Amino acid sequence: MDDQLTSVHNPLVVKFRRALRDARFRDKHGIVVVEGFRLVRDAFLSGWLPAEVIYTAAFATRPEGRAFLDELRRGVRSPRLFRVSDQVFQSISEEAHPQGIMAVGPQPHAKPESIWPAPAGSGYGPFLVALAGVQDPGNLGTIVRVADAAGVSGILVTRGTADPWAPKAVRAAMGSTFHVPVVLGEEPGSEMRALQAAGVVCLGTSARGHIDYRKADYRRPVAIWLGNEGNGLSAELLALCDDVVSVPIYGRAESLNVSTAAAVVLYEAASQREGS
Repeated sequence: MDDQLTSVHNPLVVKFRRALRDARFRDKHGIVVVEGFRLVRDAFLSGWLPAEVIYTAAFATRPEGRAFLDELRRGVRSPRLFRVSDQVFQSISEEAHPQGIMAVGPQPHAKPESIWPAPAGSGYGPFLVALAGVQDPGNLGTIVRVADAAGVSGILVTRGTADPWAPKAVRAAMGSTFHVPVVLGEEPGSEMRALQAAGVVCLGTSARGHIDYRKADYRRPVAIWLGNEGNGLSAELLALCDDVVSVPIYGRAESLNVSTAAAVVLYEAASQREGS
């Protein structure tokens, strides 16, 4: 029988609440909160093991909810399960329409060496995305989702970029945060130089790039760098890049959203690397 929590002041309830709202608390304890049936199940099926899971009675009465809770209980290393009142769950959730399940567990940090191998079936070496100064967690999460769909081998999040474990980023990634290795890096310039020293070509993205993104060669070890929503990559980083690509603008829009630009460039890269 799972334990029951009825007080909004219970220490575990406070842990969930702080982990959702406080980036410093998440970083201090190395944890991430995942809310919603689809996201919790996808993370679990991807190999992530939560430490604690809370759920409501309504969730447990749904056939899919009951089946998933039974699956969690049967695991070799089962998380601790707690049934909570609707009041407790709503005191934690930031969703307009909570689904009645939430999990907290370790941030699945990847080690830098885990992003070096090439994707399965590719002989071109690492296919990486590097983020430098992306500020909106929603944009970051969308880039992670796009990168996952395009088959990247890893994502490097450099210092000064939004938190990939923020709830908004996790929701926007739609489970991809747990599919693709995410490495938290240091200062962007030092990370770029380290990649180049390892033989990885660093391609910057900029509206003022001198190479059309379709004419760049992605069939080699490559890291595609994406910068701040308003200012893009800094002049210092652009000067360090091996090449800088741009996506042409045919209408009157000044530029593309960074996650949209990421989708355009990454899919061109993926197409080339597949040999088409």
